[in-house]
Amino acid sequence: MTWVPARSGLVNFYYTEVQKRQLLYLFPNEAYNNLIASFKNLPSGLTRDDSDQTLPVCWRADFPVRSVKDVKRFFKPLTLQFRKRWWVMPTTFTIPPEGYLLISGEGNVCLGILNGMEIHHGSTIIIGDVSLRGKLVVYDNVQNKIGWARSDCAKPQKTSSFPFFF
Repeated sequence: MTWVPARSGLVNFYYTEVQKRQLLYLFPNEAYNNLIASFKNLPSGLTRDDSDQTLPVCWRADFPVRSVKDVKRFFKPLTLQFRKRWWVMPTTFTIPPEGYLLISGEGNVCLGILNGMEIHHGSTIIIGDVSLRGKLVVYDNVQNKIGWARSDCAKPQKTSSFPFFF
């Protein structure tokens, strides 16, 4: 189980929060700007399209795009690091391209990550709960932390015995 402190105090000046029914992510300004800069060298098949108002950052492909699977090869998984200290391994959270990309009504690929500073969330990292698919999530309200572990909920485990009434 991987744990991060929930929104209660400063941890490297960032808070972590999980939003229920939230499709998008909010990143602190510095993290968001670094992420946008990392997309400058996308392949020539994708060009920035500012005319698409679905989200602040969208790209138009020079081929038909019906799902994220069509463009997944152009984007890498994102890995968030929490609580990095020199003697302790950082806590990480990996988001595959399917978790942070959306296809707009215009057929463009849009980044489902927003700059938290622009909507007054400052240094809070908000992780949309849609990205937690395939993970078991635990909210520890006593110690004020959030934990997750990989879980394949799509393939439920078979029980080894039947209930007594069956």
